[in-house]
Amino acid sequence: MKPGPVSTFLLIAGIALFPPHGWAASQIFFTSERDGNEEIYAVGTDGVDLINITGTPNNEGVVAVAPDGLTMAFRSLNGQASELFILDINSGARTRLTENAVFDSEPTWSPDGTSLAFTSARTGNFDIFLLDIGTLATTQVTTNSFFDGCPAWSPDGGQLAFESDRDGNSEIYLMNADGSAPVNLTQSPAADTGPAWSACPLGETAVSYQSWGRLKLKSSRQYFSPDQNPPPLQYSE
Repeated sequence: MKPGPVSTFLLIAGIALFPPHGWAASQIFFTSERDGNEEIYAVGTDGVDLINITGTPNNEGVVAVAPDGLTMAFRSLNGQASELFILDINSGARTRLTENAVFDSEPTWSPDGTSLAFTSARTGNFDIFLLDIGTLATTQVTTNSFFDGCPAWSPDGGQLAFESDRDGNSEIYLMNADGSAPVNLTQSPAADTGPAWSACPLGETAVSYQSWGRLKLKSSRQYFSPDQNPPPLQYSE
């Protein structure tokens, strides 16, 4: 399978390259401990103009940029609590989104910029939640006794790819954005991690992931919509 057109937004190993909007168009954001604790930095694509964006005593990282390129979401770790914040990239103003004495992390923006999917241990187990940016209301979309995390939105916002060990080892799953109809995409004895979406030829989309130290790609074939049950899977690598 040949890759399709490259998106204007890339997230690779914690490094975020932004869509072409405003100041962030020529910046790369990344996490570094170069000043003694984990912080988010910006650097120009020419390697100059390095800036510490967060600049607090907390460990801050896992950055995700809104589709408009003007706001970033990130995780801030203070002691045992890991909370979610958003930050205006131009002004530096930050807003706290969550307040729990537990783990909230791995934020990812919906394509329309109105919601975040994230991983949280607030129920005593790692599950995936949605957060409405306007109201800060949260909705739990996975509920089981195993790890569910690392959510990744489909380009149309209708689905989430995610990691889960509900079948005994880490696999990549796909579900509707409301949590319905989860399907195991990878079904492998290897640990499959790090789902991300990519454009493919003929209007298809695909989920990339890591398995046995190799990057793999599977077509989603848009095989179900929020009001449909998925037919049997037929994927190609």
